[in-house]
Amino acid sequence: MLLSQINRINKEDFLKLCVYAAMSNGVFADEEKETLFSYCREMDIDEHVPDTSEPFEALIERICGETSKEEKKIYILELLSFIKSDGTYDEKEQEFMLKVVTGLKLTKEVLDRFDKILDRYLLIEQEIFAALAE
Repeated sequence: MLLSQINRINKEDFLKLCVYAAMSNGVFADEEKETLFSYCREMDIDEHVPDTSEPFEALIERICGETSKEEKKIYILELLSFIKSDGTYDEKEQEFMLKVVTGLKLTKEVLDRFDKILDRYLLIEQEIFAALAE
C-alpha cells in the first residue's frame, strides 16, 4: 500500500522485520512469503528473503533512529497487514507487534487504530472483489 514512501535505505530493514514477524508464531506461511515477495516488487527491489542474523533488538533500535514518525507508522500498518495475510492474528503475533510498536517509540493506541482501519480496509477490498466477480 504505502511501501513506496519508505526511504530506499530502510526497505531492507522493513523486510527483515517481516521475517521476524512471520516467525513470531513459529510459522513462515506460504501466504506470508508471497506477501513478502509482493512487498519487494512494490519497493522495486529483488524478490528475496533477507538475512536476519542481526538481533531483533538491534534492528528495532536502528530503525527507530533512522526513520521518521510517518515511516514508523507505515512500518506498523504494513507489518500488521503482513502478519494478518495468512488469515490469523494470534496472541504471539499480537505480542510481537506490541514489541515493535514500543521499540519504535509509538503507542499501543497507534497499533489498535491501524488494526481497526486495516480490518475495515480488508472488508472493503473483499466487497470490491465480490462486485467484480458478479
